[in-house]
Amino acid sequence: MKINPFDMCAGETATGEICLKEVSVFNTKSNKQYIRGKGVYDGGEYPVICWEEPLVDVFTSGSKVFNVLLVSDKYKDEMQYTVKEVFEDLGTDAVAEFYRTIDISALEKSFNEFMHENFSDKYLELIKEIIPEEIMRLFYLTPAATSHHDNFCGGLPHHTFKVMRILRTLIDIYGLQEKKEFILLCGLLHDIGKIAAIDYRDMEYTLKGGKITHEGLGILYMATKMRVLRKYLTSAEIDNLIGVVENHRGYDYGARPATLEAYLVHYADNTEAQITSLLEFTESQNKVLTKETAVWFKDKLIVIEPVTRE
Repeated sequence: MKINPFDMCAGETATGEICLKEVSVFNTKSNKQYIRGKGVYDGGEYPVICWEEPLVDVFTSGSKVFNVLLVSDKYKDEMQYTVKEVFEDLGTDAVAEFYRTIDISALEKSFNEFMHENFSDKYLELIKEIIPEEIMRLFYLTPAATSHHDNFCGGLPHHTFKVMRILRTLIDIYGLQEKKEFILLCGLLHDIGKIAAIDYRDMEYTLKGGKITHEGLGILYMATKMRVLRKYLTSAEIDNLIGVVENHRGYDYGARPATLEAYLVHYADNTEAQITSLLEFTESQNKVLTKETAVWFKDKLIVIEPVTRE
């Protein structure tokens, strides 16, 4: 049984399963080791600490799910959770169960309706060949990130669909109907490398994803589809599409968007990711703070009004 830390009040104890990520080891003044990490429940994050030195090796073994005795407390108006005992190391198989879930079937239905409303038969055939059925199934399972935004099974199509809807609005506002299908295609494929970069089973980067950025993996994927691309697109369009995959994250990440499509996808992608990150962060802080507090979010102070605890 999973522990819901957000239902716990200060001083309560609970026994059950928790999921930990971003575990770090520290030393006390007396040179004893302890760990700090982030617990995950329903996509929300909460601070976890364990002072028991013999458990440091357990929490740094690569496992993420544990059956524990957890104690809640309040420190500087924030709930904090301490592991007192570990009863069982449950590995990584159940990690996805601790993250937010969405109705993937409903998302796929809405996504498909949007595609048929906005793409001609030519582009629908192109998409079917670039993302064949077996890859599309993986696309609908992949997270959009390991943290920050849409970090759950189905997060990638969830994020991509929002980016494409933002792009559709920008197309209408700025009269870009002639380029509508190609711009939306760029939006659909901008994060295609994340399929190889992030493992949906444990919400962590794959070995390849740890060595190569998702942009690089996206370019490698597009290279395998050059025959298909040449069948449907001009050389200039192929260059622009690869430029979008490479540069959509913008200058803050060393990228250099240099075309209209790359700029549009960059701003749509960045806007969607930042707003989703803020909403998810606010929701998470709402659950662990005990009074209205100004907290740091990406180097900016924002005020969080927490939910009332009994």
